[in-house]
Amino acid sequence: MFLVKGHIFLNMSLTEAFCTAIVEAACCGLHVVSTGVGGVPEVLPPEVMTLAPVDPAQYLLIVEDVIGKYQRGQIINRKETSELASGIYRWQDVACRTQTVYDNIFKRDALREGSRKHDYPGHPQRSLWNIGLFFGKLAYLIALWNILVIRLMDKFFPKDSIDVCPQLISSETK
Repeated sequence: MFLVKGHIFLNMSLTEAFCTAIVEAACCGLHVVSTGVGGVPEVLPPEVMTLAPVDPAQYLLIVEDVIGKYQRGQIINRKETSELASGIYRWQDVACRTQTVYDNIFKRDALREGSRKHDYPGHPQRSLWNIGLFFGKLAYLIALWNILVIRLMDKFFPKDSIDVCPQLISSETK
């Protein structure tokens, strides 16, 4: 709601692996100015993001330059920015890539001697039980307690009785 009212999104992180905030801002049509740290340079294409150094004085110069480009119409418009950013990240694609990463890790670890899979074959409950003489049993009891609480909450507050928020679309974003 607030992002669609802006024009430029500033991200001044000192460290960042993957910044979801800049993706959300770009999907809302904002041009992003971000420090070029960690994985940020790889998150969005240069058409929708300007990278700046971590130094505050140099960052300010970059922001002033981007504001000038915006005022002169030298930055792609809001609709193009949104379409470009939205086309890069789709939940289904991200979920599939994440699943592939975890599957590959699991396969790699399955082949490694002494891996957790070799140490605790079988069901997760059995794995918890075998973690240790005392802490394994404690972890197992905590897991059982969580399952019990979730089932009780589901019984007393069924999913069907929870109100779902309607999707609100601003006239500006159409």
